[in-house]
Amino acid sequence: MNPETINAIRGYNRFDIELYSFVPRLFDEKAAAAGDDFTKDLNKFTKRNRVIGGLYFRQRVARLFNCISRSK
Repeated sequence: MNPETINAIRGYNRFDIELYSFVPRLFDEKAAAAGDDFTKDLNKFTKRNRVIGGLYFRQRVARLFNCISRSK
């Protein structure tokens, strides 16, 4: 992509770019203000979400393979 196109895209999306850079900073500030309990709970949630998300993904892949194998 040429630089002019990239700059045009950035111009059209400037508010999105600002928002996406602002929100993580705001979240970090709010999390720090909430204290250690919030950080611990967030870490637990993140770990559990990874496990559950992985299980859900495996389940979806298994269903897909079952559907493919049945159609043969």
